[in-house]
Amino acid sequence: MLSVVERSSGPIARNRLRSSLSTFFAWLIREGLLDANPVQGTGKASERRRDRVLLESELVAIWRALSEGDAGDIVRLLILNGQRRDEIARLRWSEVDFDRAMIALPPERTKNGLRHELPLAPPALDILRRRWANASGKANDAYSLA
Repeated sequence: MLSVVERSSGPIARNRLRSSLSTFFAWLIREGLLDANPVQGTGKASERRRDRVLLESELVAIWRALSEGDAGDIVRLLILNGQRRDEIARLRWSEVDFDRAMIALPPERTKNGLRHELPLAPPALDILRRRWANASGKANDAYSLA
């Protein structure tokens, strides 16, 4: 099964499936429902490091194709800030400091578990200010996509 996934979807998909299956089977063993982990002994596929970045012309094409609204704003913020998808899509108003033009992500929201402060370029700040103004009165702490 791992080989089939690797052929159809690549080595990274194979390794992620292998990891998920191993975790699942380990849980079954802990629950007393299985005696051995069938994934044990299977090999990991070698993964190549991703090194391609979007060209400026590609970013311009994406920017121009974006619609107005939630999804468009999220993608624009991703382009402007280079953050991980969920760091922007799940952004909370308490993490935005308009006075300092900064996003401050707490350790529990970063991949490395450390607080991360991100300066906001003027266009990113404009997007967030507009969203804040539109959310006033109905906004709780969540950066609402609705």
